[in-house]
Amino acid sequence: MKAEYLPELLKSNKTVILPGIGAFTENTSSVPAVSLNPFLRFNDGLLVSFISEKEKISADDAGKKLEVFTNGLISLLQSGRDVTIKNLGKLKMDSSGKISFNLAAVTFLVIT
Repeated sequence: MKAEYLPELLKSNKTVILPGIGAFTENTSSVPAVSLNPFLRFNDGLLVSFISEKEKISADDAGKKLEVFTNGLISLLQSGRDVTIKNLGKLKMDSSGKISFNLAAVTFLVIT
């Protein structure tokens, strides 16, 4: 599983659940923003299907890749490290185990 799948999948889906972590949800406003809902942690199959399609592998193999990815992510967070997902934002875990998310800075194309 590649971390860049998350922002890619968010382009076509309002919510993408990263099992064990939470649901990334695109908020509708004048400026696109993404938030993390840590209460939606179940695997709804969307990300597994996306991985399966992108990598041309079975759903079972995609599920295993996703599990390895999320377990590694959780281990990094539990060790006190912040995890930045390119084009999405930064995940951080506090001492109580609560995961927070900070949206990446928006980069605009500037033509000079």
